[in-house]
Amino acid sequence: MAEITHARVRALHRHIQDAAGLAPSEWLTQQPIACARDLLEETNLSIDEITPSSGFGTTTNFRQYCRTTTGLPPASNRRPFRHHDPTAEGLLSKEPDTHFELTSKT
Repeated sequence: MAEITHARVRALHRHIQDAAGLAPSEWLTQQPIACARDLLEETNLSIDEITPSSGFGTTTNFRQYCRTTTGLPPASNRRPFRHHDPTAEGLLSKEPDTHFELTSKT
């Protein structure tokens, strides 16, 4: 990540820690479930369609990870958002929302 952002490793670590409140490894670990949650909330894609799109190898892994991290099965994460448009065009290629910008300080 540091090479891609043209930042020093320590500076990148500090930026992520400040912006996300997490160590970079923790932030990276949480990104697949964040992507999956976005797809659950914003689309009517099936769990089988969301699984590979959010970086999980199998639907079983996704369901277990979802229960472990959120305390709920994937379908329960979707229920409050069922009023959304059923089309998912463009969302599968959507970049993950990092909620912060990385800048390099030299």
